[in-house]
Amino acid sequence: TVPESLCNFSLLQLAQKKEKRLMATIHDLRVFLAAGGNFSRASDLLQIHRNTLKTRLEKLSRLIGMEFSALNEQESLYLTCLIIEGQSN
Repeated sequence: TVPESLCNFSLLQLAQKKEKRLMATIHDLRVFLAAGGNFSRASDLLQIHRNTLKTRLEKLSRLIGMEFSALNEQESLYLTCLIIEGQSN
């Protein structure tokens, strides 16, 4: 198991709702982070419009109260997304 101190608690709590759209947006966030925070690359990988991805991530950002561009938070967000996606399978 991964220590919770390495994860983003707000995102973990939000994911407990297990809403389909929310889980898809968490997947979008993981792809965005894996793409180095590059909207164009991530939207290509997800096969969605860049602005669609940006809108989805802005909504998620407001829900958890943090900006995804903060480099010091990206690792914990990515790890949290992996954990959430692993639990939903």
